[in-house]
This record gives sequence, C-alpha cells and structure tokens, in this order.
Amino acid sequence: MKGKLREYLKYVFSNLKGKEMKKLLILFSILTLISIPVTVKAQLIGGHQNPPGINWKNIRTPHFDLIFPEELTEDAQRVANTLEHLYSPLVKTLHPGTVKKRWPVMLTNQGVASNGYVMVAPRKSEWFHLPPQYWNGPAGEWYSLLSVHETRHMIMFDKFNRRFSRIAWILYGESGVGFLSSVAVPAWFWEGDAVAMETALTDSGRGRSPEFDMGIRANLLSGRRYSYYKASLGSYRDYFPNHYKLGYLMVTHVRRRYGASAWDNIIDRTTLFSLSPFRFSGSLKKETGKNVRQIYDETMDEMETLWKEQLDQVTITEARTVNTARKKVWTNYQYAQYTDDDSLIALKRGKADTPVLVRLYPDGREKKIISIKPLDHISYGGGKIAWAELSTDPRWLSRQYAVIVIYDLSAHKKRQITKKTKLYAPALSPDGLLVAAVEYTSERVCSLVILDAESGAEVKRFPNPDNDFIMQPSWSQDGKRIVFKRQNMKGEALTVVDVESKAGEDIIPESWEGIDSPRFYRNFILYSSPYSGIDNIYAIDIGSGRQYQVTSRKYGAYGPAVSKDGAKLAFQDYTADGSNVAETDIDPSSWVGLEEIEDLVIRYYEPLIEQEQGKSILKEEDVPNVQYDVEDYKPFKHLVNIHSWSFFPIWPDPDLNAASSKYTSGTSEPFLQRSGTKLGIKIVSNDLLNTARIKAGLAFNRNERVFGGGFNISYAGLLPVIDLGASYGGRAQDYKKNGSYTRYSWTETTGMIGLRVPLNFSNGVYDSSIQIGANTEYVNITGKQAPYVAGEPGNGYLMPLTYSLEYWRRGPASQRDLYPRWAQGFTGSFSHTPLPGDYRGLLLSTQAAFYFPGLFKHHSFYLQGGFEWQQEDNYRFTSKIPFPRGYDYVFHDKLYKASANYAMPLFYPDIALGAIVYWKRVYTTIFYDFGMGSSSSTNDPSYYQSAGFDLEIEFNLFTIPVPLTGGARFVYRINDNEIRLTPLILGAELVF
Repeated sequence: MKGKLREYLKYVFSNLKGKEMKKLLILFSILTLISIPVTVKAQLIGGHQNPPGINWKNIRTPHFDLIFPEELTEDAQRVANTLEHLYSPLVKTLHPGTVKKRWPVMLTNQGVASNGYVMVAPRKSEWFHLPPQYWNGPAGEWYSLLSVHETRHMIMFDKFNRRFSRIAWILYGESGVGFLSSVAVPAWFWEGDAVAMETALTDSGRGRSPEFDMGIRANLLSGRRYSYYKASLGSYRDYFPNHYKLGYLMVTHVRRRYGASAWDNIIDRTTLFSLSPFRFSGSLKKETGKNVRQIYDETMDEMETLWKEQLDQVTITEARTVNTARKKVWTNYQYAQYTDDDSLIALKRGKADTPVLVRLYPDGREKKIISIKPLDHISYGGGKIAWAELSTDPRWLSRQYAVIVIYDLSAHKKRQITKKTKLYAPALSPDGLLVAAVEYTSERVCSLVILDAESGAEVKRFPNPDNDFIMQPSWSQDGKRIVFKRQNMKGEALTVVDVESKAGEDIIPESWEGIDSPRFYRNFILYSSPYSGIDNIYAIDIGSGRQYQVTSRKYGAYGPAVSKDGAKLAFQDYTADGSNVAETDIDPSSWVGLEEIEDLVIRYYEPLIEQEQGKSILKEEDVPNVQYDVEDYKPFKHLVNIHSWSFFPIWPDPDLNAASSKYTSGTSEPFLQRSGTKLGIKIVSNDLLNTARIKAGLAFNRNERVFGGGFNISYAGLLPVIDLGASYGGRAQDYKKNGSYTRYSWTETTGMIGLRVPLNFSNGVYDSSIQIGANTEYVNITGKQAPYVAGEPGNGYLMPLTYSLEYWRRGPASQRDLYPRWAQGFTGSFSHTPLPGDYRGLLLSTQAAFYFPGLFKHHSFYLQGGFEWQQEDNYRFTSKIPFPRGYDYVFHDKLYKASANYAMPLFYPDIALGAIVYWKRVYTTIFYDFGMGSSSSTNDPSYYQSAGFDLEIEFNLFTIPVPLTGGARFVYRINDNEIRLTPLILGAELVF
C-alpha cells in the first residue's frame, strides 16, 4: 500500500506544473472553507441517543461488524448471512480493491422512520427496523432491500478511499474522505447506483416501478426539460424529483449504452484527483466521449422517446379535476376521502405549502382544516379524520412512538387517543367508532389491531402466525370486513379478514406486482397497480377473482376512494404540476378485463440484471443460514473511536479551549489579540452509538507564536450530558501605548466541567426543545509580566459558575419559506464568581426572538431583543448579545438591544455558470436595530440606531449539494449618519 501511494504521489506532482499547482492550492483552500460548516455540524452531540438499558449484541462476519439489540438476534443472523451472500455480487461491477476493515452495521429498533444510511465520520451504517407502509413499487423484505442498497454505498466508499482520497484520509481521516466524496462524486450517482443494484438483484427494487420515474416522465412529456444543474441541485421555482430518481436513470443509461464496467472505470479515474469537482465529468467523458451534461441530455432524450412511444399506445379515460384553484407552483393533493356530504378531504403539500388538511367541495371551493404532520396516510370515517403522528421521548430522541390522532370535523378539535404506541396506517370505520391500525413493535412483531376511537383502548387483535408485514388496512362499507396488504419474502398479497370471526382470505396471492391502497367497492376491491406499465386504478371481483383496469390516466392514478352512494370514484391523478384529486363516475361495464390489457411496461432495468447475476438472488432459499457467534457489545468499552484528525492548519476551535469565557481585563485600554489559524494536530472521536465525542489537539498559534493543547469530552449516555475539558498553553497579546506595540506573554491553564439536559417536547406540527445547563470553569494565568495598566491584576485564577437556559418552539416551514411562519425562542445565562479566585465579575444575558408570517407568502417578520448586565470588578465576561448592526462593539455595564426584521425572497434565478456556481435564490432582509448602553463610569446612556438591508444569494459551488449563501449588508447609522457596506458569508459579516 505504501509503495502504491508513493508511486501515485510521484505521478501527481510530476504532472502538476507551477500554474496548475497554484490552482490546486486555491481550490484546496476554497473547498476547505466550504467543509467547515459541514464538519462542525456533523460533530455536534445532542439528544439523539438510544435509551439506556438496551442489551447490545455483536456478530462479526468476514466483511461486517453487526451491532444490534438482543431482541433482534434472529434478524441479525439473517442480515449477517444476507450481507455476506451479497458481498461478491455487489463488487462485481464496482471493485473496491482489498478492504481489510469491517464495516460496522447497526440495527436499531427504537424509531418510527423507515430508512437506512451510511456515513464515514465515524464509519458506520445504521438501519432502522420499521418497513415503510408506502413504497415506490413492490415492497420487498425490508432488511433485504437495505442489504443491497446500503452495502453498495459501503463498497463505493471503500472504492473511493484510494489514490488522492487516500491522501485526504492520511491528512484528515474519515472526515477528509467523506468531504471529498461529496465534492468529487455527485449525490445522484451515489443513490442512483444503489437503486440500480437493488433493482438488478431483487424482485422489488424501485427501478421496476413506473411511480419511481413518474415525476421526470411527466416533466418531459409536458415539455419541461430542465438543465442538468437544476435537475441535480434543485430549484425553488420548478419541480424536479430527487437525486435518487435522476441518478437511477443516468446510472442505468450509462451501463446500458457503455457497458457494465463503465462506472467502475469512471470512479477509478475520478479518484486519481478527487479534490477537483470537475474530475467526475472529465472521467465520464474519457469513458463515454460525453461530459456529465451531455450524458444527462442523452439520458433524457432516450427516456422521452421511450415514454412517448408508450403513451402513444395508451387510451386515456376521462376524469374531472376537483381541486380547481390554479397552481402557481408544484403542489400535491393526496389521500382523498369522501365525507358524508360528498365533499372530499385531502392532504395538500408542495413547494409552497406545508402539509395541511383541506376540504374540497363539489363547487370547486377549497377550505383549510388544520395543519398536520402525518407519518403516512390519512383516513376518514363518521365525521372524523385519523392519522399517525410522531411522538418522541423528551430526552432520548432515538426512542420514538407512533401515536394515533383524531380530528373531529364538527367539533373542530384534535385529540391524541394513544400514548407511547407503535401504531401505523390508521383506518377509521365508516361510523367513526373504531380504528384499525398496524402495530409494529421494537421486536419486529406485526399485528392488525382494532382500537376504540374515543379511548384508544384495544378492542380486537388479529392473528398473524407468519409475522407478515401488514400494510394499509381499509374497512368495508358495512364495517364487517377489513382489507390490507401483507408482505413477506414471496411478495405482496391482498387479504380480507372478517372482523367478527377473524378469519382471513387471500384475494390476490403473493406476487411482485406492486399493488397499493386497497379499498372496498361493493363486491370488488379497488387498488392501484403498475400492471400495464403506468400506475392506474384496478379492481378485483371478490367472488370470481376476475380483475379489471378501471382508469387509464396519462402519468399515474393512485389511492381510490368511493363516494357514499357508490356512484363516484375519486383518486390521486398525477400531473407535471403535482397530483390533483380527480373524480369519475363508476361504471363497471366500462372496465377492461386484465386479459385484454396490453403490456406497455418499459423494462429499462433488464440489461442491469444480465450484467449482474441474471436474476434475483435474494429469494428465501438463496440466502445461506450460517449461525454466527453472538457476543456481548459493551458500549462503554467502545467510547473511544478516533475517526478523523488534522495535521495542517486548524481553524479556531472553541472545543479545544476548555473555558468558554475568554480572559478579558477589567480595564478599558484596547488590546490587539493575536488569534487565528493554528498549525498542529487535532483528533476527533465519536462512538458508534453517538454517546461520546472527544476532541483533542496540540497546536502552534501562528499569530501569537505560542504552543498549546487541550481536549474536550462530551458524554451523553446519562440523563444529563456531561461536558469535560482542559487546556494548557501559551498566550500572547500586543499592548499599544504611545503609538508602539509591546508584546506580553503568559501561560493559561483551563479546566471545565458542565452538565446539560437537552429535552424535546415536540408535538404535532410544532418542534419544541429546551436545554438546561450549568458549568464551572477554572482559568489560571501564570508568567504574566508587570500589569499593563495601573490597577490591573497580574497572575491569578478565575473560577466562574454559569447557568444557562435555551428554549425554542418552531412551526412548520415549506421549502420556499425563509423562516418558519411561527416560532419563538429564548436564551438566558447567568455567570458569576462566588468561588475563591483572584478575579471577580458577573454577567446576566438574555435574548428572545419571535417570528410571524409576513404580508405575503414566504415572507417573514421577526422581532429580536436582548438585555445584558455586567457587574465588573476586575473581570469582564465576553458579551453574548449581538451589537446593533453597523457598530463596533463597545462595553457597557447594561446593554439593551432590540431589532425588527422583515425577510422576503426576491426571485429564483436558477442560473448556472457552467459547473462553477449555480444561483438558486435571491432574498433580502430589511432591518432596524436599536441599542442602549449605560455604564457606571458615565452619567448619560449611549444610543445606537441603525437601519439597512441584507442582500443575499443562495448558491451551490462546484455542483456540491451543500447550499451556501453570500451577499452584502448595507447599514445606515442613524445616530451619526455613517454608512457601512460589509460582505456577508454564510449569513455572517466578513470583517477585514
């Protein structure tokens, strides 16, 4: 390995000339600046931990290290076998080379999200235990799908950690590799490649479903061909589906046209110089003759041709749109349900709207009911609406619950009828007295249950001997039967159970068709299916078993609902502007028998299957059944997990300064502090369970020309988060007197210990959090020369105590909103010095903020205020309140601050300057600041007033998906008529 790396470095630097090396260093500096907010955010530790008391276990295989709760042991054995069974097939077309390090795979069971992810700092993959109620296509066994998708990500990271990326690993550890992976390879490739593999190796990958590509299909067939940059980086103005869908089509297109090994070769070339965000496109052109924009155009051309040919053979059935209001931006109406008066209840959401229940009347009127945040769908019955909602443990945020909420339309009241439950996809009975729901426990036991809609008490539980996953239950019109999907290793079946006898019968046996949203209509079951190649509404006769196609819409029809009199059918009808609620008359005589339906399925994925294994390799009989040894996993023994480090310039890091209150003398004489970047080494450790973070470093401060070091430890495995820190090193300052500077130096020893309790009380659409904390610090100054100013103390120590409180309550915000429409926040702290010490001081600091809707949609009006009181003896704490904009900070014993702000988007340019920058949104904030300060040394207060505006633009640099902001601040100082113009980077003033 060392020899190969030495040869590679020799190759790189021998081929870089002077100008190229200069460009390399400039690019390195820019990308390092971009990485700062990303890495800092990723390393914060808060309340997202699993609760104590879990008995963690461990299985080690040749390539993986599984960590899981004891109750998931049987699942973990199957996952371990599946992972090893898949490893060779998954590296067939993406060769990572020799990998000696196992990937940690965590199976967790406390949450209610259906997801999995892979990260590299620290290196791990976490899989949540809950399968989704709704899936783009046939729902395969959950862990089998994750095994393909997430393992392909792991292999990709291993492949990427070579050549230039290996240099990044040497210099920065796993954070360096992770950052370069987002710089060098677009997000659409990461997810598109994984979706392609889940489609090729299973019977249920998303690439098999026309719903998965429906958004792009609707855009192209509606004449909306967007640029590559808009498609890959997003837009506030126009809708383009996410990078999973774009990526699947582009990855598959390249493999179909340029061969199975094309992407392997492209990534190999990219890793030669992965620092460059242009390398991927160049490597693509080297392999295919086309850059990334040309491949995008080529993919869209091919898909548009295939979809037009398909659509030319489709006979469209008529339907009328119920939601008649003109859409200004992409908006979805989902889960339509008829009420007793023939109006329709639907869930509305989109780029400009947070999820809200609306009522659609036959005359075209639309009325808002209530904003909600459902986990899956909604259900109507007996004048009530039900949905499942997230509820979290206040301290252990990874422990989540799915509770049932019911809204009474006549009383206009919302009630939560269950507590600390794991209930999903609730369905109200026609009279609204009962709720059928799917229970899925932390042990992965699935049951269909019936609850009392008033009390939430369990009324009935249905047997599920094979523990199939139950999905989307729905009642018959007479309330005597329930239909639902059930999924297992053989596919999905449609089952009807008798409520009284609990007897069940399969109406449609297991298959990989992808049926969805079953509903009763007389002696039929209506459901959506991609059978013809475009999702539409179908029906099956319960008695005869004969199946029919009911609708034939252009892009896709989903979620059937039948009116109370059985005369009308409503459904979700997709368009390029989002889904509408469409309605048609029910006429069974016009339905088309399944045997008469022409097969128009576009099997775009078929070449992938042949390039890989030629078939699905995850049938139950395909996976081995090796019984691996199960060992205890002791979290405390694995608290230290060093994953990242830095040898080069270290940006100022407050975590390596144990004391948060910087030493400031009690005099008013100015000092020029020599702070800045440092040369040295820093290490970062995060354990796999996110309970411990350690940062430590040794550094030489280039500005102050002194050495120092420190560490900071946070442990979050107990109710309070424990923070510990210490530092030791030299300090230096320049003191200006009589026009010349004299340099003074001393040694600082600091220590800190603190406790904080982060709590979350989110409920419904509002996210609420509170954090209470207290800490004590120790700062000892030695080696200081004679006092700089008469009366100023020299050497000594300080031991302040600080108590803090932070509270936030935030309402929902749409994609276009700059801020939540409603939000409130408060922070307060009190620091004093009651303990023995040579320095004395006191600081009380409070701030509050209130956010309100503006005059127009997406505008925000917010007020901010603060008060600070310092009682200074011979020590001055650092101020925590932002000074009025446009003024330099001036110390006052008491400081009052208030500001009024109005933020609004101006326009959405969606303009790209090649691959260098993509401008997405321009917005402004108009402000007025008022400040008043008073000091004991002066009789009259000082006033500070300013007004002005910020003009900022949100953009993506080098096609990196992390958005940045930049702009300028114009300030008019009212008191002295001075004007200031300062640049803004990431919302903060850039001071020179």
